[in-house]
Amino acid sequence: MGRMDAINKELKQKESGFTSDRHWYINTEALDKLSIKQYKATEGDNFLRILPPLDPEAYFGLAIFVHYNLGPDKNDAFLCPRMMKKERCVICERQDALKAKGVEDTVWKKLGCFPPRYLYLARDCKNDETMDEGTQLYDAPQTVNNEILTLSKDRRSGEVVDVSDPDDGKLLVFTRTGMKATNTRYSGFELEKDDPIPEEWLDNLPELEDCLQYASEEDMLKALGLPPEEIVDTPPDGEKEDTPEPPARSGRRERTRTSDVADTSAEKETPKDEKEDVPKNDPEPSTRRTRRSPDREVEKDAPADTGKADDTAGDDSVKSRLRERLAKRKS
Repeated sequence: MGRMDAINKELKQKESGFTSDRHWYINTEALDKLSIKQYKATEGDNFLRILPPLDPEAYFGLAIFVHYNLGPDKNDAFLCPRMMKKERCVICERQDALKAKGVEDTVWKKLGCFPPRYLYLARDCKNDETMDEGTQLYDAPQTVNNEILTLSKDRRSGEVVDVSDPDDGKLLVFTRTGMKATNTRYSGFELEKDDPIPEEWLDNLPELEDCLQYASEEDMLKALGLPPEEIVDTPPDGEKEDTPEPPARSGRRERTRTSDVADTSAEKETPKDEKEDVPKNDPEPSTRRTRRSPDREVEKDAPADTGKADDTAGDDSVKSRLRERLAKRKS
């Protein structure tokens, strides 16, 4: 890297208001080498043509899980190794430890990485000038991805549309109001018919994973303000820690409306934790799952326990109980 590259890097950091030692999850140096800009939805109408990924079987958006608002200035953000790669995450372990100690929800939930965000490769099709800016990386909140999925399925026919299809894809149109994390809202989502994607738009497309940047455990610990010796120990051999799954998208628990949705992930703030609460253990499982038949007598001539199950006797016993229950229902 030459001196002019270093100067330009410092200028970008100055313009963004962040220091050079700030940790972030997007690999800006990799984007610079690929001549890819980062797209930021503008206030007003936005027109995006989402480009297809290199993997023909992959979803066109990459879900990423990010721990936000860390570090001394609350400007650091880290990809979650647990959710992204099923590897150890010291931030998740710190969150688990605080939760286990009974700390208030408002404290440990700040270390969460839900809901996910989504990365897309896209072209800004607002006008000819923006289209000439080339391929861009759009780091979008979950609300935008939910709207795309909603529009991708025809409500009458059930037919699904691939908005990233090079020939039959659609133009994504939406409106953004507000430019701060606390007042941003997205609305007016539509899919418009569009021309096939030009061949040159598909040349040299990167893998979305190549745009990511993972931090070391040491950097993550520093952002937490913890020395290495205070980290929660890894589970002993043979006791693997369960990796939480992303929140299920259930139609019965739809959280967004297609007409007007807020950016719940708050672009530079900690996303709200959307994990559903695990139901408490049933205090009386026997009364809810199985009911014991009243006054059921044990057969007097039951064979002695030889250590082997008598399959025939078991079947006869089951059939006998079923006949008794049917007889009682008829009476």
